[in-house]
Amino acid sequence: MHPSCVGVITEFENYSWDKDKKSGEYINKPIDKFNHYIDSLRYSLQCVDNSKKLHTINKSSLGL
Repeated sequence: MHPSCVGVITEFENYSWDKDKKSGEYINKPIDKFNHYIDSLRYSLQCVDNSKKLHTINKSSLGL
């Protein structure tokens, strides 16, 4: 991460998971705090198909 991305850095340093109130064990549910940038990153990656190989894009296709 670039050092100027202070908000993103803060989120990654403070992101944490919720705990079950009875057992005290961590559960697969993030605490709804310090998660806005991370949520947007996760949502943007939901369309990625893990079963397919990554392909490169020719620079000329991007007008570069």
